[in-house]
Amino acid sequence: MGQRYGEVLFDLMRLAPLTGCRISELCQLRNEDVIAEQQALRIPEGKTENARRIVPVHRLGWPIVQHRLATSSDGWIFSGLTPAGPDGKRSWIVVKRFATFRQKVLGSSKEVDFHSFRRCFATYLERASTHTPAVNSSVIAELMGHSKATLALAVYSSGLVPSQLRTAIDALDYVIEPEVVTHLGDKLRGA
Repeated sequence: MGQRYGEVLFDLMRLAPLTGCRISELCQLRNEDVIAEQQALRIPEGKTENARRIVPVHRLGWPIVQHRLATSSDGWIFSGLTPAGPDGKRSWIVVKRFATFRQKVLGSSKEVDFHSFRRCFATYLERASTHTPAVNSSVIAELMGHSKATLALAVYSSGLVPSQLRTAIDALDYVIEPEVVTHLGDKLRGA
């Protein structure tokens, strides 16, 4: 994948299942979107209006964010991405490189795509909900940037406070498999 995109993909693939963020949301993050005191990311825009949200970063993902901040050369968490495609998105080339990587690893199977990391995050949260009442469908919707199930919550509620979202993210510790923890915690290595 090359030095630049290999390292980007390595970090994106470790952050995505811990944040539930879409690839475009992660690639669009600026350094100013990191809320260091909360160890969280501010997603300023996305696919829908509900995509605007605060996402606490799981403890395994925070070192990745810190490394990205420390090495940013252009004010973006993922430095050096070239905007491309019809919309000039910073994720355009990354998506193409991920498809190439996926094909090299999995062959022609189309069962896994980058969105699979988002599905993984949702699955982890649902499983964590059996361990703590801090995780429920409303919390999952808010963390993933989806609309909430009831009119009262979708229209009238101003949402959860950061500490409640943090508790839900911390509950991932109950359900992330040990071998996944090992891979998510790997140090940045040359790609």
